Amino acid sequence: KIKRIGFTILAQRNYQAAFDADSDGFTDMPELTKYNLNPTLFIYFNDKTKLSIGGTFTNEIRQGGDTRLLNNSSPDTLHFYKERNNVNRITTQTKFEHKFNKVHTLIIRNSFNIFQRTLEITPSKTLIDYKFAGKQLSSFSEVAYSFKKTNHIVIAGVNFYSDNFWEDSLQSSILRNEGYKTIGLFANYTVDIGKMISMEAGFRGDYV
Repeated sequence: KIKRIGFTILAQRNYQAAFDADSDGFTDMPELTKYNLNPTLFIYFNDKTKLSIGGTFTNEIRQGGDTRLLNNSSPDTLHFYKERNNVNRITTQTKFEHKFNKVHTLIIRNSFNIFQRTLEITPSKTLIDYKFAGKQLSSFSEVAYSFKKTNHIVIAGVNFYSDNFWEDSLQSSILRNEGYKTIGLFANYTVDIGKMISMEAGFRGDYV
């Protein structure tokens, strides 16, 4: 953190070797290589207002099946089955928070998610490989207001979800595309009754 700006970053590489527990020639745990990068920027405008913007970037390759085929060997009549997954994901996170005073707070959130996946299965030496690929784009947005005073807390707001999926035209003539949007209103009230008991009531309505 430097004055009113802060920054964090998380970088990971995960590797898992293929494992055949019962020595039958097939993986019980797939081979996995995964990279993950998560930077986040924080801006503190003043003591009452702050903003955070972050992203997560992920790449994952997962393969399993006949252990002899994991090194890209050619299938034959005895060794043929193999699965390979390739996943790419980008996720954004944005949050704005403003405290008017000790009682009233406004919070705005947003997130976008882009998910791409390819799948290839070799079912046998003679059959054609099964191939699938598609992309999903989803989002979440929310505006919420909170009121907190003594032992009373009220949170109310509105949020919006969207989800769309597009399948790549590889082998299927009928693409399994779909999409939906949802808008919702919510409110929640919590009151503390003494130090050990609290009561909570709320409602939510969605239109899809």
